Amino acid sequence: MFLERHTLETPEHVAVEFEVAGPMSRYAAALFDGIVLLIVFSLGGLAALLLGLVLQLSPEARDVYSGALLVGGALVIFGYWPLFEYFRDGQTPGKKALGIRVMRRDMAPLDFGAVFLRNVVRFVDFLPGLPFPLVGMIAMTVSERALRVGDMAAGTWVVRDPDAEPVRDRKFLTFRKEKPAGKAVVPAPDAGGGGRLTSAEYGLAKEFLERRSQLEPAARRAAALRIASPILRRLGEQALDADRFLAEEVRRGPAGKSLL
Repeated sequence: MFLERHTLETPEHVAVEFEVAGPMSRYAAALFDGIVLLIVFSLGGLAALLLGLVLQLSPEARDVYSGALLVGGALVIFGYWPLFEYFRDGQTPGKKALGIRVMRRDMAPLDFGAVFLRNVVRFVDFLPGLPFPLVGMIAMTVSERALRVGDMAAGTWVVRDPDAEPVRDRKFLTFRKEKPAGKAVVPAPDAGGGGRLTSAEYGLAKEFLERRSQLEPAARRAAALRIASPILRRLGEQALDADRFLAEEVRRGPAGKSLL
């Protein structure tokens, strides 16, 4: 079973460990996306055929209509992956279903240039031809971080998201970044005051947990890192997930005595 972990340091000097998504999980995500595209093209082709029959186009108009359909199909194929990865925080429907996401290897926010470049080079990964990405599978197998050719060109990689809940919200096809509904749930502190946070740290972490459901994923991760980084430096520890670390520490409650 593929299992590879890498640790990166954020600008806030917090060491974050990532589990690299293996070639097979990425191929499964690509197959999922391929099925979605097949359904879209099947329904769209049927609708286009019926529309053409209803309009009873002349031979010249049919040529223009066919050309427009070809252009539209090309835009769908080349726009599917970049648009989803950019607007859905690095996740296409297939990646969301598999619990993986695209990230920049330098920990910078995922920009459209990176997702566009990695997907423009996608045709190289599928050489010598569909449906099996021979070049991409070889590249992911021999590279240090399971990088395909597009990842090498764009400075990206695909990792497992510890917070991902695959196909749980049934809204994985939308481009809109939905904010979780409902009141945020903050873990109740354990009795006894046996925590490790100062009163100031505890108050700041608790306020973040109460408001995190209102934040976009990227802003939520950045806020969690800003709050957790000085605490982790003081404790001399590292955290795989700053958000989860803060929740666990708040659950412990504030320290019973001053830590200063």
